[in-house]
Amino acid sequence: MKTLKEVAVMSVFGALATVVLVVVAVRGSITDMNNPKYDSVVHNNIVLVNLPTTVATISICFAGNVVYMHVEEAMRYPRSWNRVVAAALATCTVLYTATAIPGYLAYGSEAKSPILGNLPQDLMTKIGTVVIIVHVILAAPILLTSFALEFERLVDVTVARRGKVMERVYRTIIRLIIIGICGGIACTVPYFGDFLTLLGALGNCTLIFVLPILCYFKLIGWRHMKWYELVWCAIIVLIGIVSAIIGSIDAIKAISADFQNDNSN
Repeated sequence: MKTLKEVAVMSVFGALATVVLVVVAVRGSITDMNNPKYDSVVHNNIVLVNLPTTVATISICFAGNVVYMHVEEAMRYPRSWNRVVAAALATCTVLYTATAIPGYLAYGSEAKSPILGNLPQDLMTKIGTVVIIVHVILAAPILLTSFALEFERLVDVTVARRGKVMERVYRTIIRLIIIGICGGIACTVPYFGDFLTLLGALGNCTLIFVLPILCYFKLIGWRHMKWYELVWCAIIVLIGIVSAIIGSIDAIKAISADFQNDNSN
C-alpha cells in the first residue's frame, strides 16, 4: 500500500474493532462491579505524585498527530480537515472515557494494563482479545505507512527518480525492513508496558504538547498573539516538559524495578 489512501479502508475496520472492544470492556467492568473479588479495591480521586506519568501515558492515546499531514494530504476534501480532526479526537475521548470510568469503578487500584486482564474470562472477553489483535494488525499500517513515506522521500525513492518497477522494489524492501524491526522490538523488549510509558514520556509528550506550540509560534509569530493565547501555550508547554521529565524518571524506575524483581526470582 503506497499511500494512506489505500490504508484508509483498513483503518475503518480497525476503528470498528476498537468500538467492539470498548463495548466488551464496558460490559465486563459493569458485570464485575458486584463481584466480591473486588470489594476491597482502593479508589483514589487523584494521586498527584502519579499525575505526570499519567499525562505521559495518556499522550500515547492522542499521538495521531504524527500522521496528520499524510492523512490531510490523502483526503478528497482537505479543507474539511479541521472538522474531521475535531470529530476524530472527540470520538477518541468518548471511547477512552467510556472504558476508563467503569473500569476504574470496578477494579480501582487493581486495574491492569490491558484491561482485558481484569475482565471476566468468558466468551465476550475472548472476542475482545481477538478484536484487539485485529485492531493492531489493521491500525499499525497507518503509522508505519506515514513513517515509510517520510523515509522514502528522504532517500528519494520516487517513480520519477527510480522508475515505476524499481520504485516498487525499493519501497517493498524498505517496508519489509521496517516491519522486521518493529517485529523484533515487539518480540525482544521485556516489560513492554513500562517501556511504552517511557516512550510516551520521552517522545509523545514532546510531540503532543511541545512541538506543536513551537511550530505554531514559528508559523504565526508569538508577537502577533494575544496575551491569553501566550499564557495558554506556555501552560501546555510546561505540562509537556514536566510530564516528560518526571514521567521518564518514573518509567525508568519502574523498568529498573522490573529487572531487579526478575533477577531476584
